[in-house]
Amino acid sequence: FLCLRGAFGGEALRRRARLVLGLVCFGFALACKEVAAMLPATLLLYDLVFLPARDPGRRCRVLALYLPLLALVAAGAALRILRFRALETADPGLAFGPNLLTQSGVIWLYLRLYLLPIGQSLVHELTEVRSLVGPEAFRGLAAGAALRTLAGLAWRARRFEPCLAFGMLWFLL
Repeated sequence: FLCLRGAFGGEALRRRARLVLGLVCFGFALACKEVAAMLPATLLLYDLVFLPARDPGRRCRVLALYLPLLALVAAGAALRILRFRALETADPGLAFGPNLLTQSGVIWLYLRLYLLPIGQSLVHELTEVRSLVGPEAFRGLAAGAALRTLAGLAWRARRFEPCLAFGMLWFLL
């Protein structure tokens, strides 16, 4: 994160060195844990929360770093999903809509476990939303709406509490 953030300041040789080091670290992070794929979005979020709206270098960073990294992550994710579906599982799994509703509830579980770490487990029991109708789907919709509200409140808070807003939005990423 620090290497890639520093790739846009200082002398040219140091900028290139930071950029290369940051990309190498990003590659290692992706090889270790898929959640590292959120780095480009986190960099962009940092830029939007902490730097002035009229920062003249933002457009350059977005076009030269954030968008290419996001495109690479998206391409890698698509290949990973195709490979997973083709080679590793015969089960088609949940459809996109029900899975999204399930994950909305999972985020609230993670938030509760973060704030109140009682009942920790390697595998948590959760109710999968199997269709877009029924009480599970309604709970998933409510959880998704509450997450959207939380993200909106965090975005508005960036003006007077940027660190809190950044932390909340980073958690949601």
